[in-house]
Amino acid sequence: KPEPPKPAAKAPAPAKKINVADYNRQARDLTNQGRYEDALDLLNQALDQSPKYAQAFNARGFVHLLMLNYTQAVADFSEAIRLKPDYANAFHNRAVALRKLSKTTDADADEKKRLAVYGRRLSGAVTTGPSGCPPRCTPRLRTGCFPRTRTHRARRATIRVSR
Repeated sequence: KPEPPKPAAKAPAPAKKINVADYNRQARDLTNQGRYEDALDLLNQALDQSPKYAQAFNARGFVHLLMLNYTQAVADFSEAIRLKPDYANAFHNRAVALRKLSKTTDADADEKKRLAVYGRRLSGAVTTGPSGCPPRCTPRLRTGCFPRTRTHRARRATIRVSR
């Protein structure tokens, strides 16, 4: 008597591809917990998946900076800047790493570039209210405003200097 045909085995479900931004977020959480090696593994996976993701290079450089691997940190920050030339945070982080390597002239140049990038972002992009703050500003008694965003804090610093 012939055997009835066996049902076809189910193919394993394809592995769900994790979003590169999720890798970046998870790596940031691991970095905050002091698990630098695990964070580097995640960031390397993110960069294998998307080699043009500037935020992952910046995050990996920051982990190297915390691990005192300044040369590797500078290389990652430089790659982030190459991919995204207006990445102010990468300029700042590279300046910190360069200072640790005693390259103050290069670090000062990066800080100037960072400030120039912030200036380009703020000029015309942010409409200001009567106090010079962005419209989303939360007013405070006597102190003017509560700076809620990095851009806002940069704008307030510019206003204080220019007054």
